[in-house]
Amino acid sequence: MVHSRAMTGAKCLTVGLAVVTILLSGCGPKAPEDVAADVVRKYLDAKSWEERVPFVRFPERIKPHMEKLYKNSTFPIKYLEIIPNEPTTRNSGEWVTVAVERFSGKNLFGAEVTEFVNYNLKKEGNSYLIDWESAVGHNEYTLSAYKAQTPSGPVKFRLMAKLADYYNYQFMGAEKVAYSVRLTEKRGWRPIYGYIPKHTAGGKKLFEVLKDGKEHEVIVLTKYSAETRDNSVVDIVEFIKEGWIEE
Repeated sequence: MVHSRAMTGAKCLTVGLAVVTILLSGCGPKAPEDVAADVVRKYLDAKSWEERVPFVRFPERIKPHMEKLYKNSTFPIKYLEIIPNEPTTRNSGEWVTVAVERFSGKNLFGAEVTEFVNYNLKKEGNSYLIDWESAVGHNEYTLSAYKAQTPSGPVKFRLMAKLADYYNYQFMGAEKVAYSVRLTEKRGWRPIYGYIPKHTAGGKKLFEVLKDGKEHEVIVLTKYSAETRDNSVVDIVEFIKEGWIEE
């Protein structure tokens, strides 16, 4: 969960030629995180997927993916709260993460849950644009389609990853030489299991991310090998990075 910061603001009242400033947190240009929060609000309040396009990075590349994902969706979507975080600087520039509380209440099992979606926005000119692919966990295939089609080449995925103790089929008995990783989509519950050699640089880096036993967002390259005996197990041929942003 990202660290939250309550939104603040200021009111400026103009009386004749004089400006009376009521200081709540200062009056003047908005803080970067509040500018980013405004972008997310406009994106969420859009009445169609087409109206969302101006608020995302790489709009021409993203448009066909948005159309496919949202073709049966109803707009605007409901949300409870928008919580911006202070900007951070990376190699690629300035970013702001905005957390959106989508749901708070009891799930189907009667447990109290709160659902957040994090939107990462990159500064572009005087405003910010949403990194849509990381926000939705965009992939070329859904896991169900991937398992049904079993493509022969490597495929890049944004997935939730967690260390597992499941070793089966061609990986049975591989506990000493490979890490077993449970891989799911963001809201998915049907996993595939990926295996990566322990001695490789990628295997060591992935273990450092996952050794706390929690789920983490990762980008990995997976592949069905010639020895594949079941579509639920794959090779992890490359651990690309933690997190879903490709800068």
